[in-house]
Amino acid sequence: MSSRNLTAGSETVTGNIKNSKSIQTRSGITTFVNTKQVNNKKNIGTSRKLNNTLNIPSKRHQLINTYLTFAYEMRPGLENRIFWRYVILLLFSIDQITGTVSNNNLNRERYSKISRMEGKVSDKEQEFWSKTFMNILNNVKRINSSTTRPLYNRLPKI
Repeated sequence: MSSRNLTAGSETVTGNIKNSKSIQTRSGITTFVNTKQVNNKKNIGTSRKLNNTLNIPSKRHQLINTYLTFAYEMRPGLENRIFWRYVILLLFSIDQITGTVSNNNLNRERYSKISRMEGKVSDKEQEFWSKTFMNILNNVKRINSSTTRPLYNRLPKI
């Protein structure tokens, strides 16, 4: 049985609800509930954050979306700072999938220094990185901690 109370423009749901697709408000915090409850335990869906971290399939989708944006931006005469920013973001996404944290400080440092880069990226460099990331995406379920190791060595010294 469930009851619904309307309070000042928000809806508070109380009781044992088996298939809830509503909003719960507790102590001023609004959460969306879209999971089934079995024996008063929530089954966490694939799109939900757990302990404030995304799960692996969500991280894979993030990697794919970043690559698609990277591919859209590629063109002859692309500026260094735009190109290398995407490369660092892609490497960071791969590290997030594998759980590698040793490169986080380096990525943060490189990302902040990239805005000072000038010049254009060669077409060969763009081709190398796009093929490399495409191969990684084709084998996205086989990504491991050694996937990015040789790629970090190829990054320019900033």
